[in-house]
Amino acid sequence: MWLLIDRCLLTNRWLLIDTWLLIDTWLLTVQISFRLWWLCTKTFLWLVIIYSMLIVVCIYTYQFDGIRSIWHNATGLTTLQSVLSLPDTHSCP
Repeated sequence: MWLLIDRCLLTNRWLLIDTWLLIDTWLLTVQISFRLWWLCTKTFLWLVIIYSMLIVVCIYTYQFDGIRSIWHNATGLTTLQSVLSLPDTHSCP
């Protein structure tokens, strides 16, 4: 029982430490070079936008009939539904 509590506390502490280091690095980058900071920020934002668009497209196209086999052939995943945590809409009456 104590090991479980210690692991949870350790995980929370490491999460706080990582967050603090990330914020500290971000602020330090702003102070060293604004151009570098702007390049890193712009790149990060573009990656977030592209990732979000890919997930939305996957979720939208997965609802149509026949798409499951196309996604299986394209990605090799047995079920994209479990990867994206989508509900099974085809089992509804």
